[in-house]
Order: sequence, then C-alpha cells, then structure tokens
Amino acid sequence: DLTQKVNLTTGDEIGILAKSFNRMADQVLNYTRNLEDIVQARTVEIQEKEEKYRNLSNMLNSVLESSTEYSIIATDPNGNIIEYNSGSVNLFGWTKEEVVGKMRIGRTFRRDDRSRGIIQEISRKVEAEGMTEYELERVRKDGTPFTAHAIVTTLKDSSGKTLGFLEIARDITEKLALERELWKTKDYLENIVQSSVDGIVTTDPKGRITFLNRAFEEMVGRSRENIIGLPIHQFYLNGLHEARKIMGILRGKGTLKNYETKVVKKNGTVPILTSASLLQDESGQIIGTLGVFKDLTEKKKLEGEL
Repeated sequence: DLTQKVNLTTGDEIGILAKSFNRMADQVLNYTRNLEDIVQARTVEIQEKEEKYRNLSNMLNSVLESSTEYSIIATDPNGNIIEYNSGSVNLFGWTKEEVVGKMRIGRTFRRDDRSRGIIQEISRKVEAEGMTEYELERVRKDGTPFTAHAIVTTLKDSSGKTLGFLEIARDITEKLALERELWKTKDYLENIVQSSVDGIVTTDPKGRITFLNRAFEEMVGRSRENIIGLPIHQFYLNGLHEARKIMGILRGKGTLKNYETKVVKKNGTVPILTSASLLQDESGQIIGTLGVFKDLTEKKKLEGEL
C-alpha cells in the first residue's frame, strides 16, 4: 500500500531515511498510476483495432462469398489452397471442405499443362512482375474442361515477404464462342459488302472516309490505303459544296435516295446515283454516314446510243 507513510519528523538519520522512503513511495505511486493509465488507453486502442479488423475481415469474407461468378483462390507458396470462395465451388465443383488445406491448385489444371510446367511458369512470372494474366483450359472436379481467364498476384506481408498467391478466375467458354460467332458474322457481312458491284463508303461525323469496298476503289482508280482518312468531298465533282448539300438533305430527312451526281477519278469523272443514310450509335448520336455509289457510266452510254 503505497499510500502508507512513515510518520517520523526527527532530524537524525532515521528521520532523513523516513522522508526519503515517503518520497520514493509517492514517486512509485505516481509512476504506477501513469502506467495504469497507459495500459488502459493501450487496451482500449487494441480493442478498437481488433473490432475494426474484425469488421474488415467480415466485410472481406462477405465480398469473397458474394462473388459467385468469379473464383477467388488463395494458396501458400507451394500451391496448397488456403482460401476458396463460393464462386470457386460453382466454377470447379469441389467443395470448400474438400480443398482447403487438402488440395493443391494444380488439380484444376490439365495434366498435360502440369507436365510441361505451366504452374511453375505462372509462379515465376508473378514473382518477377507481381502479377500475370492468362487464358488457359482448366478442369472441373468431374473432369470436364473449360476455358478460364485468370489474374494471379502475390500475397505479401508488411516486410515484403511472399506468403502465397491469389488467383481470380472466370469461365469464358461462352464468351469465346460468342466472339467466334461474331467474327464469322463480321467476315460474312464483309464478304457481302466487298462482293457488291456498287461502291460502299462510310465516313466519320467530319466527313473523313473510314471504310470503302473494292468497287469504290475501282470506281475512283485509287487504292484503299490512299483513300482511308481523306474527306469524302474530295471525290465529288463539285467538292465541298456538293458534300454540304448531301449532308443537309441527310440531316433534314435522315436518308438520301437516288441522288445523281459525279465523282472524280484519276482521268476524269464518273456519273453516279447515290443513296445515303446517317449512322447513329445506341444513344442516337450521329457517328457518321453510309453511302452507296452506283456507277451510271454504262447506263449513260446506252442512253446516248438510243
């Protein structure tokens, strides 16, 4: 009990010792009280941080489990799975109880890819660059393959030491199939456009040519490389005046049908019949024009003979 005092007031050595003892007791009591305050404040701070980290951990776990379309897998440096979310269950078919601490991520790769060292290659890239991104065929628990797009990053502690790896992956099989179908459709439509006997041209909102087919190349006697990017008015006989007249009709009516004019080629002009329309995006903004040019040379020649 440091509040107890030695009640001696004599001036001899015993009295001096008593005063020193009382002073020492007061100092120790003061230090003890300060230490208790520091410990209490530190305890409150630790409790607040624990609550904060607990809330953060709960939030991160909620994010992980709510991501049902994306597989999120964490591994140690040897590839042993230490975290596995519900999206991984949906994608690969193994349950969390089957994989966490019991399975390596290599099981989700094809045997041929494992044999050629693909996992080691991915690990080297991640360690060297901090992350890597790839598309690769993976396998589910039942053995069915699928194409996955994945991003792998390193997990590090505050000192920079690598604790493991984090992979975020999703199934892109349907996306790739859709892309292939779109490319087939694009090629088919381009083939139709290129096979047209009429010249077909598109421009941007400023009138610069962005696309043309072979028929237009032949019509003006110039190659595609020498036409792309040029203003369309350079190919009208009346130049900018004609282009503004056509654009005025398009803006007023939205389309232009069977408009007769002439385009310029290297050694003369070509009479044409043109139809055009405005090109618009999903929001209705004008992104350019589409024009179809029908060569009237043979028609005019026949009319002259008649």
